[in-house]
Amino acid sequence: VGLVDATAYLMRDGGTQRSSAEEVDELLDFLASSVRSGSTGSTINVSLNCLADNFEESFDIFQDAIQQPRFQESRLALYQDDYLEEMKQRNDRPSTILSMEYGKLLYGDSFLGNEPTESSINSIAHEDLTKTHRQIISPNNLLLSVSGDFNGDEMVVFLEDRFGSWAGQTH
Repeated sequence: VGLVDATAYLMRDGGTQRSSAEEVDELLDFLASSVRSGSTGSTINVSLNCLADNFEESFDIFQDAIQQPRFQESRLALYQDDYLEEMKQRNDRPSTILSMEYGKLLYGDSFLGNEPTESSINSIAHEDLTKTHRQIISPNNLLLSVSGDFNGDEMVVFLEDRFGSWAGQTH
C-alpha cells in the first residue's frame, strides 16, 4: 500500500534518465514551467504548465517524466521520510480521520480503502517503482489532454511525432 502514490510522485520529483532530480528542478525553475505528478488512488496524473515560448523544451521534461523517470534514490528516501512524518500527524486533523474512515467504509478490503503503514512505506525500493511504472504507464493506458494557445492540427502532429513510436508494454 502506497507504492502507486510513491511511483506517481517520484515520476516528477525523482528526476529522469536524462537529468537528475536537481537538474530537472533547476531547469523547470529557469523555464518558469511546472511539471507535477501524483495519484488519486486509481490513476496517475502528470501535468505540464508552461509558456508557449518554451513549450517544446518544457514538453521534453514532461515526456521524460512520463516515459523515463529515474526514481532517484535520494528523492525516494526524502519521500519516505516526509510521508512517515505526515503519517505521525494525520490523526491530528479531523478531515484526515474522516477521509480514512470513509475510505474504509466505502471500499472495505479493496486497495482503495487501505492506508499505507510505516512498514509499507519503508519497504518501497527503487526496483518496485520501476516495475510499477512499467506495469501502469504505457501507450495503451494513457489519456492525454491539451489546452492552451496553439494550433490544434499542429499540436496533433507534434504529439503523434513525440508519442507515436512509443513502444511500451501493451495491456
